[in-house]
Amino acid sequence: MTEQPHVAMAGVLRVVYFLALSGILVAFGVTLITTVYQGPSNDIGGGFASAFADGAEQNYNRNLGAIFGLLGSATMGLAILGFQSSLNTLRSGLLLGGLLLFYTGLGFSSSGSDEGLAAFWSLGALCVLFVGAYYLDDGMPALVSWIGKRSVP
Repeated sequence: MTEQPHVAMAGVLRVVYFLALSGILVAFGVTLITTVYQGPSNDIGGGFASAFADGAEQNYNRNLGAIFGLLGSATMGLAILGFQSSLNTLRSGLLLGGLLLFYTGLGFSSSGSDEGLAAFWSLGALCVLFVGAYYLDDGMPALVSWIGKRSVP
């Protein structure tokens, strides 16, 4: 393999790139999901009807928490397993973006109707990161080569 020439500020460019990528990923995810999945109407009158509106808002927040939690966990898993180590800058940006999406989900689910789901999504994301830790250095090609080496009976 040939030696690559040293490029000034290449490390800074990579850091700025992955921060920009993660920020845009979070902005896109939050905007897309809150636009597609509309919340309950707020034009309900007071009294007994407002109690149902509060319940609908809590259910909406619970659902948004689940969507963001799953999307964040999937993005983190894709970042770790879906790309080779030569794309570590992209992997870092996706990992941070997935983490921020996951945190957004925790924020929504904490004001939702079932706060126990936040612990469930946290456990799921933790499992994704534990499984991904083994493949962190090489990404998906490590998994593909491991499957290819196994003999089929």
